[in-house]
Amino acid sequence: MDKRFYFSGFFLLLFFAFSIHYETVLATDLNSQILNQINSGASAGGLGTPIASPQSAIASFIKVFLGILGTVFFVLMIMSGFWLVTARGEEDKEKKAMDTIKRAVIGLLIVLSAYGVVAFVTNRTQRAISGEQIPYRNPGVQNISQGRSACTGHWYCVNEWF
Repeated sequence: MDKRFYFSGFFLLLFFAFSIHYETVLATDLNSQILNQINSGASAGGLGTPIASPQSAIASFIKVFLGILGTVFFVLMIMSGFWLVTARGEEDKEKKAMDTIKRAVIGLLIVLSAYGVVAFVTNRTQRAISGEQIPYRNPGVQNISQGRSACTGHWYCVNEWF
Protein backbone atom coordinates (compact mmCIF):
# COMPACT_ATOMS: atom_id res chain seq x y z
CA MET A 1 0.00 0.00 0.00
CA ASP A 2 2.85 2.37 0.72
CA LYS A 3 4.24 1.99 -2.79
CA ARG A 4 0.87 2.74 -4.35
CA PHE A 5 0.44 5.75 -2.08
CA TYR A 6 3.83 7.19 -3.01
CA PHE A 7 3.35 6.32 -6.67
CA SER A 8 -0.04 8.05 -6.88
CA GLY A 9 1.24 10.99 -4.83
CA PHE A 10 4.18 11.40 -7.19
CA PHE A 11 1.94 11.47 -10.25
CA LEU A 12 -0.52 13.86 -8.59
CA LEU A 13 2.35 16.18 -7.75
CA LEU A 14 3.67 15.85 -11.30
CA PHE A 15 0.21 16.55 -12.71
CA PHE A 16 -0.31 19.65 -10.59
CA ALA A 17 3.19 20.90 -11.26
CA PHE A 18 2.65 20.86 -15.02
CA SER A 19 -1.00 21.91 -14.98
CA ILE A 20 -0.19 25.37 -13.66
CA HIS A 21 0.17 27.56 -16.72
CA TYR A 22 0.58 31.30 -16.75
CA GLU A 23 1.65 33.95 -19.19
CA THR A 24 3.50 37.10 -18.24
CA VAL A 25 2.23 40.36 -19.60
CA LEU A 26 4.88 41.87 -21.80
CA ALA A 27 3.63 45.43 -21.35
CA THR A 28 4.83 45.58 -17.74
CA ASP A 29 8.28 45.86 -16.30
CA LEU A 30 8.47 42.54 -14.49
CA ASN A 31 11.88 43.19 -12.98
CA SER A 32 10.75 46.32 -11.11
CA GLN A 33 7.56 44.61 -9.95
CA ILE A 34 9.57 41.73 -8.50
CA LEU A 35 11.91 44.16 -6.76
CA ASN A 36 8.99 46.15 -5.31
CA GLN A 37 7.35 43.00 -3.94
CA ILE A 38 10.55 41.64 -2.44
CA ASN A 39 11.55 44.97 -0.89
CA SER A 40 8.08 45.64 0.54
CA GLY A 41 8.02 42.16 2.07
CA ALA A 42 11.50 42.64 3.49
CA SER A 43 10.67 46.03 5.00
CA ALA A 44 7.40 44.70 6.46
CA GLY A 45 9.29 41.79 7.99
CA GLY A 46 11.97 44.09 9.38
CA LEU A 47 14.74 42.43 7.39
CA GLY A 48 16.65 45.60 6.72
CA THR A 49 18.41 46.52 3.50
CA PRO A 50 16.40 46.06 0.31
CA ILE A 51 17.97 43.97 -2.43
CA ALA A 52 19.33 45.39 -5.66
CA SER A 53 18.11 42.77 -8.14
CA PRO A 54 16.09 39.55 -8.41
CA GLN A 55 19.34 37.73 -9.10
CA SER A 56 20.66 38.65 -5.67
CA ALA A 57 17.39 37.45 -4.12
CA ILE A 58 17.81 34.10 -5.88
CA ALA A 59 21.44 33.95 -4.74
CA SER A 60 20.33 34.62 -1.16
CA PHE A 61 17.72 31.88 -1.45
CA ILE A 62 20.34 29.43 -2.74
CA LYS A 63 22.63 30.31 0.18
CA VAL A 64 19.82 29.69 2.66
CA PHE A 65 18.96 26.43 0.90
CA LEU A 66 22.58 25.26 1.07
CA GLY A 67 22.62 26.18 4.76
CA ILE A 68 19.54 24.04 5.32
CA LEU A 69 21.15 21.16 3.42
CA GLY A 70 24.25 21.50 5.57
CA THR A 71 22.07 21.32 8.67
CA VAL A 72 20.29 18.21 7.35
CA PHE A 73 23.67 16.62 6.62
CA PHE A 74 24.88 17.46 10.13
CA VAL A 75 21.73 15.99 11.72
CA LEU A 76 22.02 12.82 9.62
CA MET A 77 25.65 12.40 10.62
CA ILE A 78 24.87 12.89 14.33
CA MET A 79 21.92 10.51 14.11
CA SER A 80 23.95 7.87 12.27
CA GLY A 81 26.81 8.21 14.72
CA PHE A 82 24.39 7.69 17.60
CA TRP A 83 22.96 4.60 15.90
CA LEU A 84 26.46 3.27 15.31
CA VAL A 85 27.52 3.81 18.92
CA THR A 86 24.34 2.26 20.34
CA ALA A 87 24.33 -0.72 17.97
CA ARG A 88 26.17 -2.87 20.55
CA GLY A 89 27.43 -5.31 17.96
CA GLU A 90 24.13 -5.83 16.14
CA GLU A 91 25.01 -6.01 12.48
CA ASP A 92 21.64 -4.74 11.25
CA LYS A 93 21.89 -1.52 13.23
CA GLU A 94 25.53 -1.02 12.25
CA LYS A 95 24.67 -1.57 8.59
CA LYS A 96 21.77 0.89 8.82
CA ALA A 97 24.01 3.53 10.42
CA MET A 98 26.81 3.07 7.89
CA ASP A 99 24.35 3.16 4.97
CA THR A 100 22.90 6.41 6.30
CA ILE A 101 26.37 7.92 6.62
CA LYS A 102 27.29 6.86 3.08
CA ARG A 103 24.06 8.21 1.64
CA ALA A 104 24.40 11.50 3.51
CA VAL A 105 27.95 12.00 2.23
CA ILE A 106 26.98 11.07 -1.33
CA GLY A 107 24.00 13.43 -1.19
CA LEU A 108 26.16 16.26 0.09
CA LEU A 109 28.75 15.65 -2.63
CA ILE A 110 26.06 15.64 -5.33
CA VAL A 111 24.53 18.88 -4.07
CA LEU A 112 27.87 20.67 -3.74
CA SER A 113 29.02 19.41 -7.16
CA ALA A 114 25.80 20.62 -8.75
CA TYR A 115 26.22 24.00 -7.07
CA GLY A 116 29.80 24.22 -8.30
CA VAL A 117 28.83 23.38 -11.88
CA VAL A 118 25.96 25.87 -11.87
CA ALA A 119 28.16 28.60 -10.36
CA PHE A 120 30.87 27.97 -12.96
CA VAL A 121 28.46 27.95 -15.91
CA THR A 122 26.62 31.02 -14.64
CA ASN A 123 29.86 32.92 -14.10
CA ARG A 124 31.17 32.07 -17.56
CA THR A 125 27.82 32.85 -19.21
CA GLN A 126 27.56 36.24 -17.50
CA ARG A 127 31.13 37.10 -18.46
CA ALA A 128 30.49 36.07 -22.07
CA ILE A 129 27.25 38.08 -22.28
CA SER A 130 28.86 41.18 -20.80
CA GLY A 131 31.67 40.95 -23.35
CA GLU A 132 34.39 40.43 -20.79
CA GLN A 133 37.22 38.36 -22.17
CA ILE A 134 37.57 35.00 -20.47
CA PRO A 135 41.30 34.31 -20.39
CA TYR A 136 42.55 30.87 -21.25
CA ARG A 137 46.14 31.22 -20.20
CA ASN A 138 48.67 28.46 -20.36
CA PRO A 139 51.93 29.61 -18.83
CA GLY A 140 53.81 27.05 -20.93
CA VAL A 141 53.09 28.97 -24.17
CA GLN A 142 55.43 31.96 -24.26
CA ASN A 143 56.62 34.31 -26.94
CA ILE A 144 60.37 34.24 -26.44
CA SER A 145 61.07 37.74 -27.74
CA GLN A 146 58.55 39.57 -25.54
CA GLY A 147 58.19 37.17 -22.63
CA ARG A 148 54.42 37.14 -23.16
CA SER A 149 51.81 34.93 -24.66
CA ALA A 150 51.77 34.79 -28.44
CA CYS A 151 47.99 35.29 -28.54
CA THR A 152 46.57 38.61 -29.74
CA GLY A 153 43.84 38.63 -27.10
CA HIS A 154 41.04 36.80 -28.87
CA TRP A 155 39.02 34.11 -27.13
CA TYR A 156 39.81 31.64 -29.90
CA CYS A 157 43.57 31.61 -29.39
CA VAL A 158 44.13 27.92 -29.97
CA ASN A 159 47.82 28.05 -29.14
CA GLU A 160 46.99 28.96 -25.52
CA TRP A 161 44.60 26.07 -24.96
CA PHE A 162 47.30 23.44 -25.01
